[in-house]
Amino acid sequence: MHLMTKNTKNNSYYYAVESFRDGKKTSTRIVKSFGSGAQLAAQGIDDPKRYCTERIAEMNASLKDNRKTVESEFDFSTTLKEEGDYSRSKAINLGWKFAADYFDRLGLPELFREKAGREKYDVGAITRFVVASRMIAPCSKIRILSALENYYDAPEIRDKNAIYRAIEKVDAISDDIQACVYRNMKDMASLDTSALIVDCTNSFFETPLQDDDVVDQEGNVIEKGLRKYGASKEHRPNPIVQIALFADLNGVPISYSIDSGNTNEQKMVIPLEGRMIRDFNKHSFIYCSDGGLGSFENRFFNTLQNRNYVVTQSLKKTPDDELKLILADKNWNMIGQYETKDGKKTYHEGTAVSLEEFRKICDRKYEGKELTEEERKLLEKDRIYKKYPITITRKVDIMNLLAQKSSGTVEMEETLFVTFSAKYYLYQRSLLDRQVGRAEELLGKDVDKKKKGPNDVTRLIATTAVTSQGEVADTKVNSMDEKKIEEERRFHGFYALATSLDTDVLEILRINGNRWRIEEIFRIMKNSFDLRPFFSWKETSVNAHVLFVFLATQIYRLMELGLKKKLPDAKVNVNTILETLKNIDVIETHPGLYKSIYTGSKILTGLTELTGLPLNRESYRKKDLDRMFGK
Repeated sequence: MHLMTKNTKNNSYYYAVESFRDGKKTSTRIVKSFGSGAQLAAQGIDDPKRYCTERIAEMNASLKDNRKTVESEFDFSTTLKEEGDYSRSKAINLGWKFAADYFDRLGLPELFREKAGREKYDVGAITRFVVASRMIAPCSKIRILSALENYYDAPEIRDKNAIYRAIEKVDAISDDIQACVYRNMKDMASLDTSALIVDCTNSFFETPLQDDDVVDQEGNVIEKGLRKYGASKEHRPNPIVQIALFADLNGVPISYSIDSGNTNEQKMVIPLEGRMIRDFNKHSFIYCSDGGLGSFENRFFNTLQNRNYVVTQSLKKTPDDELKLILADKNWNMIGQYETKDGKKTYHEGTAVSLEEFRKICDRKYEGKELTEEERKLLEKDRIYKKYPITITRKVDIMNLLAQKSSGTVEMEETLFVTFSAKYYLYQRSLLDRQVGRAEELLGKDVDKKKKGPNDVTRLIATTAVTSQGEVADTKVNSMDEKKIEEERRFHGFYALATSLDTDVLEILRINGNRWRIEEIFRIMKNSFDLRPFFSWKETSVNAHVLFVFLATQIYRLMELGLKKKLPDAKVNVNTILETLKNIDVIETHPGLYKSIYTGSKILTGLTELTGLPLNRESYRKKDLDRMFGK
């Protein structure tokens, strides 16, 4: 420590400071404030600087003595005893018990006792540990064997056969597990299953080879291979597997299914819904999806048994004559936006407005022109909408798992809610203008348009091969595709939702506004719980791996909802929760005595209150830990 003096116009202030390293840079912090020169003089101190220097010298000497006292308790010459071929950490994780507690409260141990039968291995205990450890340190199922010693009271798993047997059993009762969790988690969190969000993703295999189909003598497919080439979400050349997932409006995973990598994801929805209807007894809900899963068949299926749907609709794919009627400058109404007390945005309906005039005001704002007070207030409300009824007549051949059939020509009525947002319009126009600028810079270059995507600027470039007489030649000429640019500008600001519900636009926006949550679930499954890649080629292993990740995600989500309710001012997310669980480590300082090597936190306090597990102590006795872990 050393003295630091800060001089002002009227006084001087004295501090004891010390240097410390903050990452790659060195900083200083104040250890003690001695006060101002005037304050010290009032205490009878004639030389404040000398006085403070002497006090700091005493503080440094005291620290030195204390360090010597502490150091005397250590033997710095003793070497470590060899305990095997390689070194291991003696830190033992307790945090997995929080996840295991949620596993137990979901009724899964009872289910495994009922469904697993009399097994040589405790399949339920193994599954419980595999799911919990995936939240701590995701690894392969076999590597778990070498990681057991890092967890307090981990189950006894003697060999890899126990893991393989657990995988086979988990695969066999996967549907029962999902149904059991659904029944029990309703009592653990405030689920909102009035609407269910559905989406699909895929995950790749760490191999370039796909599986062959099993065919009969006539060439008919008896059994499809699981690993298949398909449209990878990550644009990988590897074979993939498709995963369909349902979640509630709070983003809690409800149920899932997997299928071959070349399966049309639209075909996965109805079988999964049918299983939910059968196993979960969930007949009535609102189906919510993007346009990719909003096929006519899926929408029609979700008009049966008191179900409804809300799906996004692409206006670009709408026939031009119909589009002109939809976007006609009639029957547009304002939607005002405001924030509720909890900080969430909601909407209220306003007065009729002209689409053409509203768009002109947006253009003037974009061009930097001055707006009237009335125009500024109009744009602050941001959004206008139109309600457009549609009658669809189409042939359909559909069958769900409840043996409910409908075939032939079907007439279905739906409502199309089309919104035009000022913010969305200004964003899209700005984005397109920047892309046009980048595309113009490429006109004199050789443009590769093979990997054209929705935001690839090369989509705005038209390439032709011509002569001076207009004949086809080898010379390539690039020019801006004005027709393409104008077509994209035409749809700026618009967003459409098709629904079978007879309700107002506010409810439709509320339901669709939660669709982002399922994308978040997929990110968590892939990035935090290592859903990808698959290393095993066996279908049973793939199925079990997805289930382990699915259960870990459900437990995390339930933790998150509980913590957010209990800790409204804390930073509660996947990173803070998982980091807390990972760092709840202890070391055995003496036989039967353990010392915490983790810090306290709001998350830790919240978890102890939610579970009743007092894992927020500085020290533990073995008998106390055994009691907490149910031994």
